[in-house]
Amino acid sequence: MSLSLILVPMAIGILSTTAETISDIIIKKNITTREIKKVRTCFKDSILLQKTLREYGAEVKVQDENYIIAKFSEGKIVYYRENPEDMFEMSIDLDTDVDGLICSIKSLEEDYARNVQSYTYDKVIAGLENNMSIEKEEVLEDDSILITINID
Repeated sequence: MSLSLILVPMAIGILSTTAETISDIIIKKNITTREIKKVRTCFKDSILLQKTLREYGAEVKVQDENYIIAKFSEGKIVYYRENPEDMFEMSIDLDTDVDGLICSIKSLEEDYARNVQSYTYDKVIAGLENNMSIEKEEVLEDDSILITINID
């Protein structure tokens, strides 16, 4: 018997709304301030968020698993939440251009989604039992991973 799993980078589609929300706030409300507060993100895993921020080149300071400060050349983003079950919210303090930071946020979201997918893939593979083996593995056009597992 075989079982097929598809690991879809769904977070990419869901997460991309965060940067659009920021640009909507800036453009529609014509914000002239250098600070934007309380924008909801789809980031939930503190460790993966820290990893993604560091991979992107941010200077990361972690006060605890619910409060992370990331410094970029364009400005500073503070990620915070009440408890580990919540999604992070962020506040942004701009040093330079808004467009540069929005591009950075979009890239971070895509990188975070890839890190979530990679983490999930590793957990699935590590969780295979002795009577299971990978029959087929394929990366699809949308970067989803199709894994066919043979169960003896």
